Amino acid sequence: MKTSRVDDPPNDDIFTSGRWNVAEQTALFTHIFGSDSDHIHAKWLKNKDRVYTKYLQANHSVAERFTVKSVASKITSSITMYGYMREYEEFTGGGGDADLQSMVPESDEWHKQRLILAKRGGKSIGSLTVKKYHEWKDNGWYDIFEER
Repeated sequence: MKTSRVDDPPNDDIFTSGRWNVAEQTALFTHIFGSDSDHIHAKWLKNKDRVYTKYLQANHSVAERFTVKSVASKITSSITMYGYMREYEEFTGGGGDADLQSMVPESDEWHKQRLILAKRGGKSIGSLTVKKYHEWKDNGWYDIFEER
């Protein structure tokens, strides 16, 4: 009878998720795009991979879970999401939608309706949702990107 070897499960602290948590994202965004990061941002504009490598070298817990490629992917997708957020923030809606005017401003339903109107109006808001909008606003990520 052949026995199979059972390996120890991976360390839960390291392999719990391949997703970025809020603190990790905030730290990364602040490092590259924050108002006190002019020097880093200038380097990033010239050599992104070098900045990502240095960031991972300085942040061992992040480096245990992510690679330079995944940092680059996170930044690229976040820049795209920031673009969607800007488009949405700049959308005025024309002020003629009675349903929107009857809703509580800034409520989830108000944002949901406004997102629909923005898409109909040809705004490039991609995969932006009410949940994603609140996540970016509540965590200050929109403001971090807006500083640049």
